[in-house]
Amino acid sequence: YCRQAGDKAQARSAHREAVGYFEQALSALPHLPETRDILAQAIDLRLALRSALRLLGDFGRVLAYLREAESLAAALDDQHRLGQVSVFLLVHFFLMSAHDQATGAGPPALALATAGGDVILQALAHQYLGIAYHRQGDNRRAIDCLKQAARELLLAQSSDWPFILRSGTSPNYARQRVKDHLLRFIALHEQLTTTRVDEVWLSQIEAMDNLFPGVDYRYWATRTEK
Repeated sequence: YCRQAGDKAQARSAHREAVGYFEQALSALPHLPETRDILAQAIDLRLALRSALRLLGDFGRVLAYLREAESLAAALDDQHRLGQVSVFLLVHFFLMSAHDQATGAGPPALALATAGGDVILQALAHQYLGIAYHRQGDNRRAIDCLKQAARELLLAQSSDWPFILRSGTSPNYARQRVKDHLLRFIALHEQLTTTRVDEVWLSQIEAMDNLFPGVDYRYWATRTEK
């Protein structure tokens, strides 16, 4: 009941009230059998508290709850929730301008998000890790990033995919390939325009798709940019 009440309070922006309900729910959990489901609820409640407390500006308690959630997720060996917590820690360190801690937390968070196949968590990790790196003044691989972005765009536009979709031979595969290449292109574009290039991830996708070694990204430039 308290969890549901907290969610409703959060939905109407009553963040302090939501914190009260979430903490009541959290205090009730030790009185229940320590099953895997109960431990998972304990993690989720701490993540809900993180959201409400962040909006109240109580970042000290945000970090405390995230650390508790991290320990619980590791003990439970819940890789999905551990990925969530890791990315939220990265975001927290970035918001606190603790860029060294953010860049330290970023690669493990990105690895967990990637292993779990969570596109949203991957995007968050790339975004905040990239900005943290950018603010440290390191953007050496911009040209490599532009070339890979051109490759991803070419691959997404390949005539193979419409043919496969029309013929119905492997439509799910074709849709996934187009989606993957477009998501990579968007992420590369975002890193180039607002963040630092994530070199580890760039190396990974270069190894996966490194055709057209001499591709000239300037082909897509506007007349004035050329």
